[in-house]
Amino acid sequence: LGQVRTPGVFQVPYGEGMLTVLARAGGLTEFADPSGIYIIRQIPQIQRVRFRYADLVGAQPQSLAFRLADGDVLVVE
Repeated sequence: LGQVRTPGVFQVPYGEGMLTVLARAGGLTEFADPSGIYIIRQIPQIQRVRFRYADLVGAQPQSLAFRLADGDVLVVE
């Protein structure tokens, strides 16, 4: 959702990470906040996890190690 070129619902293979999902959504628009990338996770409890684009493309280990789960929603401000 938000400032990605192709928002929508995507089937994500098990173990896929944030950078690949952003690529599936066409990347960030010119209006996107590169520090405002979030995953909303509802199971087992509601969490909001923030990412920075620079950390993802800069291969920051903690950002790259994050794996998506069923029902996660990616939001780009």
